[in-house]
Order: sequence, then structure tokens, then C-alpha cells
Amino acid sequence: MQIRKLALLLSTLCAAGAALADITVDSIPSQTGPVSSIGIPYARGVAAGMAFTSYVAGKNIKMIPPDDAFAPSTAAKNARKLIEEDPSKPRYLQTVWGFGYVFVPDGNKHSQ
Repeated sequence: MQIRKLALLLSTLCAAGAALADITVDSIPSQTGPVSSIGIPYARGVAAGMAFTSYVAGKNIKMIPPDDAFAPSTAAKNARKLIEEDPSKPRYLQTVWGFGYVFVPDGNKHSQ
């Protein structure tokens, strides 16, 4: 099931980002911590898929396999490294008091 989701994500990225030289895919399954029993097999499945092929539609796939140790702040930090131009000044993944982490697609300040 997870490999089908990854394949769908990769095909979507290929269709949407035809001008990109490489495709960067980040998966944030916990490799350590209380839910590592889920994250380790997931990461092994992704590694098996990457061993099978590391390109789609002529584009190289670059995997970033960080470990968040089941800590929300570390997971947010890892996601910010991938999606933000300057992770120290987040625009898209914002921390909002009373809500937690909020994804803001247009990069504007989140209003409550």
C-alpha cells in the first residue's frame, strides 16, 4: 500500500515538475523511538523501490531519509529543510500558538 502511494507521488511529481533536473522525495518515517516498528519496514520498502529504479521519466530521484525519532519538532525541522527556501524563516510550515504546526500553501501569515 505504501509503495503504491510512493509511486503515485513520484508520478505526480514527474508530471508536475517536468522542468526539474532531479526529483527530491523526503519520507519522514521514524527509524527510532516508539513507532520505529512502522518506520523501519517502510524505509526498507522505499530502499527496495530505489534499488529497483532510481529514475522516473528520465528524471533522477533523490531520497532524503531523515529520522525524526517520533518527535514532532524534529519532523517539522526535517520538512522545513525540504520545502522552505530559508528553513530558519519558515513561510509554508508555520508554528502557530494554540494549533501547532500549520501548512500554509500560499506562504502568507496564518490567521486564526
